[in-house]
Amino acid sequence: MPTFININPFEILVANTWVTSIALQGFLIAMAVLTVGGVLLDIKHKKNVKYFFDNAKKSKRKSDNKCTNR
Repeated sequence: MPTFININPFEILVANTWVTSIALQGFLIAMAVLTVGGVLLDIKHKKNVKYFFDNAKKSKRKSDNKCTNR
């Protein structure tokens, strides 16, 4: 009895259609590259990185003030 663990949908797709395994690998690589590119573009567009670095610098400046209570 086949279960979802025993069935590989990519194997079925390659066996029953004209799609080759190289085409599937290319598609997955392209999706990964486009996802990373989209995330980086979104970060640049929203300027989140600048905010976090500025906030970290401000926090570091505040922590440089040593507390001398003894």
